[in-house]
Amino acid sequence: MKIIKYLSIILFVFGSYLLLKPIYFYSKGIICQYILSNPFNETNSWDEYIKNKVRTNILDVNPIGEIIIPSVNIHQTILEGADGRTLMYGPGKIVSSYDIYDIQANIILSGHRDTFFRRLEYIKENDIIIIKHAKGKSLYKVYDIKQNVDPKSPHNIKLLDEEISETLTLVTCYPFEYIGPAPTRYLVLAKLIT
Repeated sequence: MKIIKYLSIILFVFGSYLLLKPIYFYSKGIICQYILSNPFNETNSWDEYIKNKVRTNILDVNPIGEIIIPSVNIHQTILEGADGRTLMYGPGKIVSSYDIYDIQANIILSGHRDTFFRRLEYIKENDIIIIKHAKGKSLYKVYDIKQNVDPKSPHNIKLLDEEISETLTLVTCYPFEYIGPAPTRYLVLAKLIT
């Protein structure tokens, strides 16, 4: 009888951990996005936001802009970097020598499929993507969507070439419903229109 009681307690604790861990990570990302977007809403321009050094150093992330995709209801603060820690707080720009407003480059943004880029699966060709940044904003139009992209294939690595000008590439894991580390990637390719 004692074994069953202890086993029940152990299973309850383990089950609670499995339930609360994803809630914790998801909540942390939402709270971070709220904290990062609040100063932008108060100053009303990224240029003022950066000049006045309102950046949030508490979270040790560097906000560099916003991504807005009205058709799929995505509105997120973009962070510099795409390491695991940064992507817990929001979509990140893969670090390169190019700034987010540089039209002579392929700006590559990465985000988790189960949080910030969750609704990306509903994007369609010709949808508009707005990137707000220190120099104003850039408008992109989706021209291609690629599913089941093998991240190790040399052909697919060319899609992430930073030398492709006037391009925005959004990258997330695929399939969206996959549990655990997804084996392939989902790419949204967009061309600059203004």
